[in-house]
Amino acid sequence: MEQVTIIGAGVVGTATGYALAEIGHEVSFVDVNEDRVAVLQSEGFRATTSPTPGLSGVVFLSVPTPSKGSGYDFSMIEAATQTLGSALADSEDEVVIVVRSTVTPGFSDRYLRPWIEASSKRRVGESLALISAPEFLRQASASADARTPWMTVVGGHDSRAVQRIEQMFAPLGGERATFDNPTSAELVKIVHNCYNATKISFWNEITSLCNHLGVKQTEIGEVVAKSAEASFNARYGIVGGRPFGGACLPKDLDGLIGFANEETLDVPLLNAVKAVNVAYQQGEA
Repeated sequence: MEQVTIIGAGVVGTATGYALAEIGHEVSFVDVNEDRVAVLQSEGFRATTSPTPGLSGVVFLSVPTPSKGSGYDFSMIEAATQTLGSALADSEDEVVIVVRSTVTPGFSDRYLRPWIEASSKRRVGESLALISAPEFLRQASASADARTPWMTVVGGHDSRAVQRIEQMFAPLGGERATFDNPTSAELVKIVHNCYNATKISFWNEITSLCNHLGVKQTEIGEVVAKSAEASFNARYGIVGGRPFGGACLPKDLDGLIGFANEETLDVPLLNAVKAVNVAYQQGEA
């Protein structure tokens, strides 16, 4: 059993905390929202508005990192880190800090490490480890997803700490992937969502084309989901670094772009697909 402190009791933090508590870990919460703290206390959890000095065990940072239009706003996670560092300053106990918030690749090494070392007066690697374990929770089903994850990702420079966090989540089931650095784990989370966003955008673009032609996009989508190898083969196309080739892909991409141009329809995503692959063909990417 691990002693777990969740800093940030929003959707992600509470879902993670509930799931870990149900498999036997001792979970407490920290959140600046007094009403949220009161609710957690009424449910039998230890909850406070600031970390208790002398923290030990595993500490999750599940603080919001909202979009600021271009990039993430790290002001809340920086403030939480400063508070956490102060709570760690008077202790030499072993602590594993786990970043659960969505952050940019390299965040743990570039920002979190200097922040936590400055505020705690402790050095990472000396009974203090930084780990990235991003969440893959859907907002509408966060609690269920936390209890039965399909994927758990853990990355960090400290192999023992990585294994410790991986094993902590292991009873929940699902696939697990580990990395020997936090940057890879941080990148996986963002690529995961950008991949989903790209697929949605592709079908939005095709929907405009279908509407123009007077055909039902849902019928087209249902067939392509079964016919296209990219739909039924999870590993299709995931090895990057080279342009697509063969007789069909370049020809049909050009054909659909050309048709859209004749019909004065905008297909920016298809044009971008062509531009990316042309750049690889020319060795520019």
